[in-house]
Amino acid sequence: MTIQDEKEFLLLVGENSPSGTAITPKSSQYLTAAEVVGIIERLGYEALPADIFLKMTTDEQQKLGSVAFKIYEKVISPKLGTMKDLWFMPSPMVYSGIPINNPGSRTQHFSSSGLCDVTVSMPISRSKSDQVQLPFGMPGRQVLSLLSTLALQVGEDEMVSLPAIKTRFVEEVFDTPATGGARGTVKRYTESLISWLNATIHIVHRGEMRSEGSAPIPYTSVKPMALVEEARYWGVDGFSKKAGVQFTFSRYFTQLAKSHAVPIEREIQLQIAKLEDPLAFDIYHWAIYRSNAIKEGGAPIALNWQSFKEQFMPDHLSTKYSVAEAALESIRRLERAGFKLPIIAGKREGLMLLAGGAPTIRGYVTPQQKSLF
Repeated sequence: MTIQDEKEFLLLVGENSPSGTAITPKSSQYLTAAEVVGIIERLGYEALPADIFLKMTTDEQQKLGSVAFKIYEKVISPKLGTMKDLWFMPSPMVYSGIPINNPGSRTQHFSSSGLCDVTVSMPISRSKSDQVQLPFGMPGRQVLSLLSTLALQVGEDEMVSLPAIKTRFVEEVFDTPATGGARGTVKRYTESLISWLNATIHIVHRGEMRSEGSAPIPYTSVKPMALVEEARYWGVDGFSKKAGVQFTFSRYFTQLAKSHAVPIEREIQLQIAKLEDPLAFDIYHWAIYRSNAIKEGGAPIALNWQSFKEQFMPDHLSTKYSVAEAALESIRRLERAGFKLPIIAGKREGLMLLAGGAPTIRGYVTPQQKSLF
């Protein structure tokens, strides 16, 4: 596994240095990677405080390379106690979601944010009975998070074998009671897994190329991406005791997970999933990611309800409630569950995300994090 690359989510530990520490940056200056390595060579790892990464800039942290993992193992880990498991979501899927409700026979889902357009597509089958459905709802989101986390834990080209897709898959991984039947949790989570193994995600960015003395030139960047290089599954339709799934992650998805994954504490994600509100799940992940990304003193992010709809609810057709009503109810549901977000929302105006009020995710992505399987 690798420490995440995105600056706003470099995961730092500790609020204050232990008393009596030998390391104190001069005035407001930060330590360089070379200085930290020098301290280790002269005084040993025990001279470093648990919050050593807070005393370095992002660029200098990254220069540590493999030394960062040794610092974690020898300095930080012993002082942390129990590590909190982190799960992840690919950042393009945080900006744009998947269907909230059952999409029926549709084989494509399109959503658009100010940063990118995302299309999730399924292969078309001759037989209706063989057609794989688009991932949707809470199981679709949780399974995507599972796959993103697994992509950080396995080696490139490593075959992943999941256990029999029954009780353990649902109850141990997602902390959800395993129920049978056509609408039971076993079927829903299994179908979501099969959906993502078949899915292709197209991520489209549009912008302008600029060079001195020349007019801007519009450009389009297209990234078609399958989650897996190859997948095989058997016995999943009849819930056979011999059911199983094997797959190898694609290079593109592995790179996306390593470079642009949004972390969240697993326990928090499970608590939000129990609200059974996919829109609340999307809003929470988007809010903590974007709020932490806004630089101190930076402008808030404002979305009118039309933009919100295009980003999170492109399929909304209900006449019973508006996009605004649905979003406001999801925000209230999060607040009642104890998840307060830095959002100002108006039924007519839209919502505004402020800087710094969302929880900062602390912890590490390390080789020591317990494997899911």
